[in-house]
Amino acid sequence: MISYDRESNITLPVVRAYPQDTLPIQLLKNRGSGALGAVLTGFEDSTAPAVLMYPADDDYNTPRIDLLVKSHRLGWQICEVPAAWLARRVGKSRFQVLNWVPQYFKWFLYAFATTCFFRGPQTVRMKQAPCPTSSQSA
Repeated sequence: MISYDRESNITLPVVRAYPQDTLPIQLLKNRGSGALGAVLTGFEDSTAPAVLMYPADDDYNTPRIDLLVKSHRLGWQICEVPAAWLARRVGKSRFQVLNWVPQYFKWFLYAFATTCFFRGPQTVRMKQAPCPTSSQSA
């Protein structure tokens, strides 16, 4: 299931041309707006017993890498979700490695320092939740 915002999305012809006997793909027009609307549209239309949401836009994924490497440094359990990578058969990819390398490189170094230089959890800056006032805790 893929949720999209506009009919002009250049990925749509590629998805529509993909052989449906290999992996059936249902296209959903986002009934809301933005990423939240796309996610809610997918959840509402799904009949599966479980749904895994994966954002496909690089501008969304880049900030999530920091959560992964910080979780690693904190020693938290990181689970793997099996996935299959299907090569594009129609159209031309717009993926440009040089555009995203600077954004990801910082987090590569962070993960490298965690593993190779034994940087521990005490080096992770944590956001503090606001303390409740006495009137809130009563």
